[in-house]
Amino acid sequence: MNGVKFVSEEIDNRRRTQNSGVMAKGHGLDYYGVLDSVVELVYAEGMKVHLFKCRWFDTGAQSMKMDQYGNLSVNTATSAYEDDPFVFATSVKQVFYLDDLARGDAWKIANIVHP
Repeated sequence: MNGVKFVSEEIDNRRRTQNSGVMAKGHGLDYYGVLDSVVELVYAEGMKVHLFKCRWFDTGAQSMKMDQYGNLSVNTATSAYEDDPFVFATSVKQVFYLDDLARGDAWKIANIVHP
């Protein structure tokens, strides 16, 4: 999708690579999470639309922190938007998460993938 390979978090957990991180741009706020599953809707004459069902992390001030170098750290132990998990697959960017050693286990630094 969009020149990038996405896989679900379940598959990612069995691999050494990471392809399940997602970021969706909102109005003044970016949403970070992981891909849970892909839904394909097929309409008349074969027209297809792909939706990503995601597990979104909380985007509140207590769950997202920017350091002095511009790195965004996200608390991945939090969750939000359980009632609104879907996003158009064409609307997301892939991210990968690195451990934030300064903040602890649940905190990950989000890095956008540029295909």
